[in-house]
Amino acid sequence: MDNFITQLWFSASITGPICLMLFLGVALKRIHLINDNFIEVASKLVFQVTLPAMLFLSIVNAEHDFSSSSRLIIYGLIANFLFFYSQFFQLSLSLKTSKTMV
Repeated sequence: MDNFITQLWFSASITGPICLMLFLGVALKRIHLINDNFIEVASKLVFQVTLPAMLFLSIVNAEHDFSSSSRLIIYGLIANFLFFYSQFFQLSLSLKTSKTMV
């Protein structure tokens, strides 16, 4: 249980600042401190440049023993592959169905 809490804290320390920035943007828009043009330009900058860089640097600089969380890493890899293949096959079936209807 202690290892789970440690891993949960590690995950929150990496994704927490990102979520705080998103909530700050929502709050600033609600009080009309920023407009739609700023949001469009800033969103491109944030999601295409700074967010990936911040996430990468947070993971690189974090002190974490990845060997102790091998089960979590394996679970993540398997879940990603299963999701990808399920979406791939669902899309291929949907394309075959749409071709037979035309």
